[in-house]
Amino acid sequence: MISEKLVKAFNDQIVAELWSSNLYLQMAFYLKKEGWNGSANWMFKQADEEKEHALKLADYAIKRGGEVKVGMIDVVPVSTLSSARGLPAFGGSRKRDINIIRYYNILIIQIYPF
Repeated sequence: MISEKLVKAFNDQIVAELWSSNLYLQMAFYLKKEGWNGSANWMFKQADEEKEHALKLADYAIKRGGEVKVGMIDVVPVSTLSSARGLPAFGGSRKRDINIIRYYNILIIQIYPF
């Protein structure tokens, strides 16, 4: 059985992964609307990958006796996507990946405190 503190950290990470999936979906929809079909397809694949991360985290926690609870997933901001013909979409995905890495670092510290 894993601790409640660790379950909370997993649940927070799951929400972050699902938000990232929604971010990629929103970027894909925008790019598709603008006619950037190849880039949109890549973003759709990224959305699926983020969702898969959430599912793997949930599975890991459940197998160890944790209760997975998906918290509220914030709305993805779309106002920055409409400028510069899609370029902010790529910058936004990079920034989000950096934040996800930070979340994982926090999760690792929860599992292996120094």
